[in-house]
Amino acid sequence: MAGDIRKMRDDVFVQRDLPYARASLALDAEGWPGVLGRWTPALASASPPRGAALPVIVITASGTYGGTAGPRRGREAHHFEANTLGLFDELARRLPLEGVSVLQVTYEWPGGHRFDECAADLARAAKLAAERGLVVLMGHSMGGAAVLAAACAEGIPAERILGLCTLCGQTRHLPSTHDLSGLRSAGALVVHGLADRKLPACCADEIWERLSDGNNREPTSDNGKLEVRRRVLLEDTGHHLVECGTVIEDLLHDWVLALARNLVPKAAPSARFDFGSLEAAAIAQLEKK
Repeated sequence: MAGDIRKMRDDVFVQRDLPYARASLALDAEGWPGVLGRWTPALASASPPRGAALPVIVITASGTYGGTAGPRRGREAHHFEANTLGLFDELARRLPLEGVSVLQVTYEWPGGHRFDECAADLARAAKLAAERGLVVLMGHSMGGAAVLAAACAEGIPAERILGLCTLCGQTRHLPSTHDLSGLRSAGALVVHGLADRKLPACCADEIWERLSDGNNREPTSDNGKLEVRRRVLLEDTGHHLVECGTVIEDLLHDWVLALARNLVPKAAPSARFDFGSLEAAAIAQLEKK
């Protein structure tokens, strides 16, 4: 019975998400054997981020329905909505100009009922990326828990994990505080919309607690990691981060570069922004020196 239900779910995903059958998503020829997605390497003409001793690769992961685009695709109707760019597409457009590569992983078999398989897809990509340089893992919704699970996978050196980011992440299948304890030297950004109706903002509290050390205090460090380990709650923002416009894109872009350059952003470790009618003010606050 369980097998029949799983097959029915798989059939639904195959019918809805035909792009997963496209050979164009196979990245074997790009040097990523067994990985599906889109690869945007840092431009050869771009200077590597100042302070980065190794190449930096950002790996992105979407939610239950997979895909490469990520959230914030205009309306929340469908993750493959035509003629719109997702958040991960925007990062893949901007970060390579700054010397940072982006690997947008898509799951071979998407779906919340296949979490372990999805996390394994990410772990495979992360292991390959760690052989090349430093890795930043970023996931939305189910992808948030999946990237954290992938970071804990065997064979991935913790010192190669430069940063971890969850965007409206789920707590189901979240690794334990103990499993994540080896990653506390990495940067961490936990972002959640306070108007998220699919996964409540309290999920961010649970994720932050496990990433910080189990007592929910802001982490301290002598090596400049304080400001790149933080939690950001977005006022009037739903699950797909549509309402905050380009602010979330700028936030992630600047956070990745801060990690790569070992710079210290000026924003507070834990912040809350109201995007109702004050988007310009929020941008100014994020960019304030």
